[in-house]
Amino acid sequence: GTIAWMSVIKAGNETAAAQSVDNVRKFEAQYASRTRGNFASFDELIAKVSLDEKFKGERPVVNGYIFTLTVEPSSAAKPSSYSITADPQVSEGTTATGTRHFYTDSSLSTIKGTDENRPAKADDPSI
Repeated sequence: GTIAWMSVIKAGNETAAAQSVDNVRKFEAQYASRTRGNFASFDELIAKVSLDEKFKGERPVVNGYIFTLTVEPSSAAKPSSYSITADPQVSEGTTATGTRHFYTDSSLSTIKGTDENRPAKADDPSI
């Protein structure tokens, strides 16, 4: 049935979301290496380092997940930094697009994840 199919879709969305977070992390590193440590928005990553066009805009929705990228520009006090979250569009019920939430930022070398119904954060376990 449909429920089994929905769980296959959901698992695929979750895997794709985690991979997308990892890809953005790699693209941010490439961008930073060219801009003396500055990080970029989704649109700048699309223009400069070939991030997929489907990530255009402030909060793109890709494969049932909403992606949010927050970039802090560098200041005299601290270097530029970023964080990215991936949260399911629908996180509960039979129409859920995913139940896992993902997070990484410029200080981490891994992706964090949670099964709790809330955005993931830096102190969640690595996936």
